[in-house]
Amino acid sequence: YAVMYVADYGNSRVQKFKANPCFLPNLASQYDLKWSNPGQPFKTKVGPNGNVYTATSVGTPISVRTANGAPVTTWGTAGTGDGQFRFARGLAVGTSQVFVADGNNNRIQRFSLAGTYQTKWGISQNGDGEFAGPNDVAQDSAGNIYVADTNNSRIQKFNSSGRLLMKWGTEGSGDGQFNNPLGIGVDSTDTVWVAD
Repeated sequence: YAVMYVADYGNSRVQKFKANPCFLPNLASQYDLKWSNPGQPFKTKVGPNGNVYTATSVGTPISVRTANGAPVTTWGTAGTGDGQFRFARGLAVGTSQVFVADGNNNRIQRFSLAGTYQTKWGISQNGDGEFAGPNDVAQDSAGNIYVADTNNSRIQKFNSSGRLLMKWGTEGSGDGQFNNPLGIGVDSTDTVWVAD
């Protein structure tokens, strides 16, 4: 059966549902992030090994658990240095790397699946490759990264090393325009979906 994980921000937990959807109460407490992290989960994604990666607002920003809720690892602290975060808002988990939208540092950071820091890009502005409160990140089948550049009301596309490939969107309510896009996803056909 298909499984869906929900970042339940206000209750400081991640909940697991079947596709039907039938709530699995016996697993709910295993995904309660209050057990090991005082932060609130903002986004959650499943990695290639089935582990569940969660970006949280405070505390240790990235939490990794097995599909059954057992803790695997955590990484990150509050700050502006490499591997540190000021509000880890969204993440994309690829076959070998994790990309995190470090919202209040206005950048994207890249890590190994185990949490080893690799690189970062972006500063606080509205130029090419720059961000204003990036809120989410997604990856396509070619490994390209899409960023919901929230406060700039646009989407930016990068390769996995952070080189800008394209951007689109302006502020507004018309087709193709955005007003603080908060979420982004890429489906199996590489179609990009944006929560405007």
